Amino acid sequence: MEEKQKILRAANRGEVEVLREIQDRCRLDWNQCIYDKTGDSALHVASRAGYPLVLKYLHEEGGMSLEQANFDGKRPLHDAAQFSQFKCVEYLISQGVEIDPMKRADWTPLMLACTKQDDAIVKFLAEHGASPRLRNKDGWNSFHLACREGNTSIVSYLLNQDPTLLESRSKNGRTPLHTAALHGHFEIVKLLTERSEKDTQDMKDTCGTTALMDAIRAGHVSIARYLVDTKVSSFECRDGLGRTPIHLAAQAGCIPSIDFLLDECHMEVNSPASDLSRPLHLAAREGHAIAVQHLLEREADDSLKDSHGRTALMVAKDYDQLSCVQLLEKTRPNDSV
Repeated sequence: MEEKQKILRAANRGEVEVLREIQDRCRLDWNQCIYDKTGDSALHVASRAGYPLVLKYLHEEGGMSLEQANFDGKRPLHDAAQFSQFKCVEYLISQGVEIDPMKRADWTPLMLACTKQDDAIVKFLAEHGASPRLRNKDGWNSFHLACREGNTSIVSYLLNQDPTLLESRSKNGRTPLHTAALHGHFEIVKLLTERSEKDTQDMKDTCGTTALMDAIRAGHVSIARYLVDTKVSSFECRDGLGRTPIHLAAQAGCIPSIDFLLDECHMEVNSPASDLSRPLHLAAREGHAIAVQHLLEREADDSLKDSHGRTALMVAKDYDQLSCVQLLEKTRPNDSV
């Protein structure tokens, strides 16, 4: 047990001579020297820490397989890519390791590299055959992940390698444009819309949500304005529950989005969803007292009822949103549950 810890510690520090001394003295089976909880071997540790000489020693002199997986199916190449250790990635690939191994959660090294900001590793993996089209268990591919992280250089590179990545959709119908809009990456949104066909831009996911709706509920007004101004998305669109962007802005309690939709898109503050819920109902349901106050100041009608016959005050009471109840009772003291 003590020797195992020394080996793993030496791998983490890049101490090849310490590893050689331990091996000469003990003649251990390197493959059995792993962390009990994770199954990480000295190869995994060295790959994360960035010591290609340790990888070289363990593989070429210690006889360890560079494809050794931990308990999650993660291999040294996964760790090297995830921790942006280019020299380790370079050595592992030079030794012919599998370029697209899937760990248990179905993530490839390229996917992990795309969650970082290291262009060189992404390009190196792709140039050696890594596929950006492979999908994880949720249907996300490397391009989705790059769009989520917002690295314009990586997104542009992948798109230049394979323009059909624009058509990527996750299992719940999410496109790269949804992802970029939700996470507030304006330059990525602009790039994706400029490179795609008009009829593919305003796609809805399985919940009926568009990229504009994602931008609105996350408060990314500059992206929302761009999508509307360029006619990529319509502010009159409805999701699967019949809600428009103004409903989603209220539900998120996002005042900048509410004001953008009212002032620049001229949406109706009392617009009904399919169940007759108004923005005020949704803000009250979620307990967004500041948004409730703001909507009232913007002339939201608190007397309107949803399809269940409830005013916004009744909804607030049903969902135990005390701050909203107190606020709305000032205007409608006679409403009851």
